[in-house]
Amino acid sequence: MKPWMIAAVSALLTLAAVFLMLAPIPGDRPRPELTFAARTDDLGAIALPERPEGTVDINSDDPLELAVLPGIGETMALRIIDERLLNGPYYFPEDLLTVRGIGEATLDRFRDMLDFSGPDE
Repeated sequence: MKPWMIAAVSALLTLAAVFLMLAPIPGDRPRPELTFAARTDDLGAIALPERPEGTVDINSDDPLELAVLPGIGETMALRIIDERLLNGPYYFPEDLLTVRGIGEATLDRFRDMLDFSGPDE
């Protein structure tokens, strides 16, 4: 092979590698930025939502409201919302098993506290 042919093949392979590195991966979606912002009343105390004991709407509540579930803290509440934004609403308690860190034991602690009505109802 001539030296210019080797250089041309090398340049083409480098160009192909760059395109492969920059190409989006199928199914790879950007994740929305989520923050854990507490609402406060006039005196600066955290104001929890007014709702009957034992109901948390898993499809519309914010991280502060989700964090009141037993075994769910700030990080897990953000994971629940992240999964909800990426894959749509939850329909059954078992749907929460797709959230990293929630297993059967954790789900059993708050299964009876879940409401699946969503923001429109």
